[in-house]
Amino acid sequence: MSKTLITRAAAIAAATAIAATGILIAAPANAAGESIVLANDSIHFTENDWGAGISLTGTGFGVADGGVAQVDVGTLDGPVFTAWNSTPLDTPVESGGTVAVTGWVPDALPQLPASGLTPAVRVSYELCEGTSCEFSDTTYVYANLVIDPFVPGDPGITITPGCNTVEQIQTDGYSIVVTGLDQFESVGDYVTGPDGEQFGDSAQLQADVTGTATGDFTLSGDIQLGIYTEHVVRFGGDAVDFVSGTFEVGTCVAPTPTPTPAAVVPAAPQLAETGTSDAGLLTGGALTLLVAGAVLALARRRSRSA
Repeated sequence: MSKTLITRAAAIAAATAIAATGILIAAPANAAGESIVLANDSIHFTENDWGAGISLTGTGFGVADGGVAQVDVGTLDGPVFTAWNSTPLDTPVESGGTVAVTGWVPDALPQLPASGLTPAVRVSYELCEGTSCEFSDTTYVYANLVIDPFVPGDPGITITPGCNTVEQIQTDGYSIVVTGLDQFESVGDYVTGPDGEQFGDSAQLQADVTGTATGDFTLSGDIQLGIYTEHVVRFGGDAVDFVSGTFEVGTCVAPTPTPTPAAVVPAAPQLAETGTSDAGLLTGGALTLLVAGAVLALARRRSRSA
């Protein structure tokens, strides 16, 4: 779903009136036909994270022979826009008065606005013809943004590999990934050996925009075989582990896979017993032939002796 908010700065009158009520400031008036629509699947951005960046399309920009528009992000306080970014994005206004921006990541992170302020993206342009621009006739077009507070993920730690030989732990080492932290949070990290005592020096890790911190370590010195524990502790707390995980220094013999038993081929189905069988018929027939043959042979013998 997209939302648009359209205003023209040229129509903003800084009218002041000396009256008992004080100074009056006119609100932004609607622009004459310009509009911008955020092309992102969602106009929601997370605090301190632009994600895939800002994408938008704009139409109705009254530029005769093209020109350049500038894009900023910031907050609206009534008619007053305060930019977060220090450098605007220059983007061409195509013939026909259209603009398009894809994946722009400003040089400032999105912030949760103070009460009464509205996050917005602003596109401004000069009415140009050829190379001549009327800089006194600047038009501003706005589209609202939504900045959602950052929500940390579930705390966790992943240590790879889970086992090293002494040589491997000294040369290749191991890696840790810690999740569930606040954005850009710094935490302490230390290791205890199989005897429960701290092994080596402490380290400091810093989370990224997603609340994830990573580190690569090796061990040196008198390395004992056994289980080591990685401790991650938040600063300013009571030194209780935020998360912890274990890894082993040992022989690290890969487990022997259990062989898969051979598939059992079922026996061929047998005919039901009916009192007779093919075997019986064959046996009976064979006996009959044998008897007939014996009689014939005896008859022939008798005929030769006769």
